[in-house]
Amino acid sequence: MTGRQRVAARRYAQALLTLAEEAGSAEAVRDGLRAVVRVTEEHAELGALLGHPVVSAEKKRAVVEAVFPSGKGTPPLVARLLVLLAERDRFDLLASIEQSYTALWNANRNVLMAEVVSAIAIEEAQTAALSEAVKQATGRDVELTSTVDARVRGGLQLRMGGRLYDGSVRARLQSLRDRLAQPRF
Repeated sequence: MTGRQRVAARRYAQALLTLAEEAGSAEAVRDGLRAVVRVTEEHAELGALLGHPVVSAEKKRAVVEAVFPSGKGTPPLVARLLVLLAERDRFDLLASIEQSYTALWNANRNVLMAEVVSAIAIEEAQTAALSEAVKQATGRDVELTSTVDARVRGGLQLRMGGRLYDGSVRARLQSLRDRLAQPRF
């Protein structure tokens, strides 16, 4: 994604957040955006259709209104955004808009976004305990997302505030390799 696209996504997100806060639906809009992004990722053909420049704006609008009807599982502000993106051939910004919206919403609420990466899925109790530990360490509420990446091999990686805290087996093995490779005098 280019710098211009990131700026555009952030502008859409800021405008959407302003409207959502005025309507008292900021959380519903966030959840709606996440759901739409998930659907377009799970159904790549849908995302490709809505992002294809050859498909007319009228057809894109019809598809958006059929798949994401306003008020029927999709918050009205999200439905309007989807129509706008489809009509302007900007549907490729949707995932970035969702990320920017969530970041802005969390910043307004003084909530820290964090991501934990592990080799296997983490249970809810473990996620809650980790969230609580991060909250105790930072003094801020935490929105923790969990990702599975087999390359971690074991342990955890925690990304928050632009930093990576790496307690993974992979990092420990790399550290051991580095120490063994150094000559001893």
